[in-house]
Amino acid sequence: MSDKHRHGDKRRPRLEGKRGSHKRERRAIAIILLGLITLGGLVTVVLNFGEVGDFAEQAARARPRWLLLAVGAQICAFLVQSLVWWIVLHKLGSRKSLADLFALSVGKLFADQAVPSAGISGAFFLLHALGGRGVAREDAFTVFIFGAVSFITAFLIAAAASFAYIAFAGGDGAFRTTEMAALTALGVLLGVILFVFLFLRFGPTRRLLTRIKPVGRFLELARIAAMRIGEAKWLFFFCVLLQLVARAFDGATLWVAFFAIGEQTPFLTSLIGVNIASAAATAAPTPMGIGTFEAGLLASLTALGISVESALTTTLLYRGLSLWAPLGIGFFLVQRELLRRRQLAEHR
Repeated sequence: MSDKHRHGDKRRPRLEGKRGSHKRERRAIAIILLGLITLGGLVTVVLNFGEVGDFAEQAARARPRWLLLAVGAQICAFLVQSLVWWIVLHKLGSRKSLADLFALSVGKLFADQAVPSAGISGAFFLLHALGGRGVAREDAFTVFIFGAVSFITAFLIAAAASFAYIAFAGGDGAFRTTEMAALTALGVLLGVILFVFLFLRFGPTRRLLTRIKPVGRFLELARIAAMRIGEAKWLFFFCVLLQLVARAFDGATLWVAFFAIGEQTPFLTSLIGVNIASAAATAAPTPMGIGTFEAGLLASLTALGISVESALTTTLLYRGLSLWAPLGIGFFLVQRELLRRRQLAEHR
């Protein structure tokens, strides 16, 4: 055998060792970040244990069968979110279990709320979870983009419609001032997003940013995802409709919560209350929307004629069903995902 071949044989294991080392480093980083998400969730639950206790006390006086129906409505909301991912994956030629994606949607909620990061922690969790299931990086990013952009679009539509209804239906002056402040903040946020998008459209700026490797990789993935949205406009439109259906199920959760405490309230009132509360939590972001969401929901419900006592009780019930219960389940789902990645790393 020639010296050239011998040297080639010696160099190859060294290169493969480097690749293996890089893979192990990436796996270690993923495990550390998932661990931080878990730790953040535990800290969050402990710091807000009082609200969990208040919910448990209120829920104990509610009618069980109506509570079960409310749980079913909230499950449907998560199911519709996972259905968006399932449809996009199916379009990309990747068939995944809807039940598995449903579990990921609950886990993503935990990741989003455990580490307040404007959705970055949840995006990280989803991308790594899909990658661990054999989904290509570009496809996983496309799924995330379809889900995130359709969610934001549906959110803006629902919020604008709800604010318009409140404006025409009437309400006290203080609430109208609050709603206009929240709507203005949302408008500013949307303007910033559009400005950044247009700014990145300019060639020199885009070329400058792409020289930074992480930014360049992100922009390339975003370009691929945007191109796929442009190629599948009807699919994106259908995803927006599904996101609106998910918001309707959120409203149904609150609506059924009113029945659980013996109140009969129009479904539209519950739907508008949830939409405005979500807008308030977005306009004045706090960890998990604590305080701002409740204030927005209470203000909208009382402005629409609901008594303060009933509004407060149903707000606590709704938050328990839509946030605290899924957070507890999501904690175990994230732990399961962490264990799954460790097992995959060991097999490789």
